[in-house]
Amino acid sequence: MYLGLIDYIVLILLLILSCGTGIYRGYSRSQQVSSKQFLIADGQMKIIPTAMSLLATLKSPASLLGMPVEFYYYGTMLIYCNIVNFDPSIRYTMWNIFISVIFSSTAQYACIQTQAQRYMPAKDTKFAQKVVWTNYVMLVFMHILSLCIRCLLYNKYSQCDPFQPKLFLDEINLSIACMLNATLSTFSSGTNSMATVILEDISKQLTKKHSM
Repeated sequence: MYLGLIDYIVLILLLILSCGTGIYRGYSRSQQVSSKQFLIADGQMKIIPTAMSLLATLKSPASLLGMPVEFYYYGTMLIYCNIVNFDPSIRYTMWNIFISVIFSSTAQYACIQTQAQRYMPAKDTKFAQKVVWTNYVMLVFMHILSLCIRCLLYNKYSQCDPFQPKLFLDEINLSIACMLNATLSTFSSGTNSMATVILEDISKQLTKKHSM
């Protein structure tokens, strides 16, 4: 099964709509906007929008596609990771989940520029901490939703496993739409981060040197 003409038209219209919204907002402003207002909203962002932005940046198509498949193949073992068992040969225990989450969360929330930029609209450190905790609540809800999707998949395809022949055709358009939206959110966060780095660390520094 391949994408048809209508699918490509919808895809192109979606990209044009996203670009057009940004261009319209840029030209429709009645007053000049500073780089601080444009990049970090002048430090006036609220908790919920900032946490949602953090979540959209973290969640990639791989996670949206991988979590339901993980639950589909290996069941709901991840829920029982709070059982204290230090046997490294078992797939999910408190031991390996705790270690993996420490390293992955440290990298995601503290070392990646796309995530660090999400903290910049925060007024202070306490506000940024509230954003992270709110994001964790949303993340738990998303994982529970992934578990529910897995249970629905198992119930629907209990007699026939579509992942074995790599055929999953009855909901292919919906799946592609979800993957595309997740890709655009992550891609836009990376693009905004690169634009910020180029503006602040390269362009402004070169301008200062030439002005001196």
